[in-house]
This record gives sequence, C-alpha cells and structure tokens, in this order.
Amino acid sequence: EIRLTVSSGLPTVAVPKVVGLTEEEALAKLVESNISATVVKAANDSPKGTVYGSEPKAATVIDRGTNVKVFVSTGPAFAVVPNVIGLLPVDAIAQLRAAGFRIGNTIGPADEPLKHTRPLRNTRQRRGTVVTLYTTSEGVPEVPGVAATQTSKPPTGEPEATSPA
Repeated sequence: EIRLTVSSGLPTVAVPKVVGLTEEEALAKLVESNISATVVKAANDSPKGTVYGSEPKAATVIDRGTNVKVFVSTGPAFAVVPNVIGLLPVDAIAQLRAAGFRIGNTIGPADEPLKHTRPLRNTRQRRGTVVTLYTTSEGVPEVPGVAATQTSKPPTGEPEATSPA
C-alpha cells in the first residue's frame, strides 16, 4: 500500500501594519505573527525610532517565517539652525546641540551675546553641521546680500543653500 500526502504549502500570514509604531512595538507585532524582521535605519521625517515603512507592505500575504524589512527613522536628515542671536554662547550651544548641530569655534569674547552664526540662523542644514558662533562683527565671512552682523529681526529673502554632506 502506498500513501500519498499532498501539502498545501507553508502556512501564510498577512504582514501586520507596523508604520507609526516604535521599533520595539513593530518587532513584537511581527514576532506574534511568526514573521522574522530585519531592521533598516535611515534618516526620515518621521520621529526618531519610529517605523516609517515595511517591505513587503502591510496586508501583503506571505509565508510564515518570511523575513520582512522594517524601516526605522533615525530622525530628519536636516534641521533649521535655531535663532540664538542675543544669547550667551553657553546658552546658544545647548540649543544648537539639541537641534542636532555640532559646535565650532566661538569668535570673540565668550561672555558677550551672539551677533552672528555661520551657517546663518533659520536656514535648513544637514544635522551634524558645524556651527561657528560670533560675538563680534569682526572676522564674519561675507555672504552676498547679507549684512556682516545679524540682528534678532527675522531674516528676509531666500535662505542660504544647504551645506553638502
């Protein structure tokens, strides 16, 4: 006697929606569905640590055990340089670091309020860009169409181009 067993294949499951969850929440949800995951971290406008996509997308039917890529945001790649004009360098440094910028030199006395930054305040720059602080008008690099000193008034015209990576 010969017995023949026909398999219907691997059990399938729909990819759960993980967009908007934290990395930990998304991975737990995938494990519950018997889905393995690979985390890919990249800059995105979603908040840091938040899932902004999956491959395959939610509701796609896959074999149980199939690996799903989960895309997790490291935060936006760009940020606006805060307006720290008028602050003492020590206070300005805290705000600039919180916005994701690195601090360069302070040109002028460190106990004087800031008159200028390079790159300019209120411009969109890549996170990690080095910001130089000026408490004096002397030695400020010239930018066509921009006065050597900045006041606390809002800027006018087009913002400065973003710096390269």
